[in-house]
Amino acid sequence: MEELYNEADTRAKLIDPALHQRGWSEDKIKREETPGAVDVVDGKPRKRAHGRIDYTLRARVNSDTQPVALALIEAKSEQFSPAHGLQQGKEYADATKRLNVQFVFSTNGHRVVEYDCITGETTDPYPISEFPTPDDLRQRYENAQGFSLNDLDDFRTCWIHPQDRRTFMARLPDQGRSAQVVRSLDNMTDYDLYDILAELGYGLAPKTRIHRADAFFYKHDQWLNTLPAPTADTLKALTMQFARTGTDGLENPRVFTTPEVTQAGGINALAQIGQPADLLVKIKERIFAL
Repeated sequence: MEELYNEADTRAKLIDPALHQRGWSEDKIKREETPGAVDVVDGKPRKRAHGRIDYTLRARVNSDTQPVALALIEAKSEQFSPAHGLQQGKEYADATKRLNVQFVFSTNGHRVVEYDCITGETTDPYPISEFPTPDDLRQRYENAQGFSLNDLDDFRTCWIHPQDRRTFMARLPDQGRSAQVVRSLDNMTDYDLYDILAELGYGLAPKTRIHRADAFFYKHDQWLNTLPAPTADTLKALTMQFARTGTDGLENPRVFTTPEVTQAGGINALAQIGQPADLLVKIKERIFAL
């Protein structure tokens, strides 16, 4: 009787060749990644046992950003059923919320079972020769997330216009609430939601709100110095409001009545060079261009 492959041989001799055949080149695969050590049970974080994700499948958006994780694969030796590792893969997906993967696969090297983290649906086993190609999986990911991985500039543009941003958020499967959870779990409360979504969706390295505010001051110091002093001081005060409360706080109409903004010159100082609403857009353009 022919000896069955163990897990290491199953990966090397069955799974790797099958993935390569389906177009998953090595730059799109990350092996044995360690997931985060936190689970959420009844809304509370709980430490979990360490483990390693056998495969993380990724999409390279562009050379300036990190690859975006699309799926996890949990591999088991060919003696097991294809669904044997699915629950383990789901737990890894839960522990790596920051990766924001949508798909979890379990395979024994011959057949595959797929779980969709958004719909909660699990497929029947199918041949590994029919595993989704990178283009197929990326398109399914984009359709479910509500935005294209190619459109970072479009995302940045819509984020700085309140109505466009609300429309974008409404298109997300849960109106962006999962990103809020990620920010809390990963101690990212110092980051604007823009940076959370840009990291999850486009692989952009996130920056804290304070980092963005500081960069605004020194990179645009020359522009600020061309403005009337009260106007420049008011723009700086508004930028500090962003550092404290993010995009939502900056777009709150009451931002113009905060003590720091009114003491700097307030809405009247902004009116010296244009419409206050237009100047808020200019501030955001400069903050998020960094």
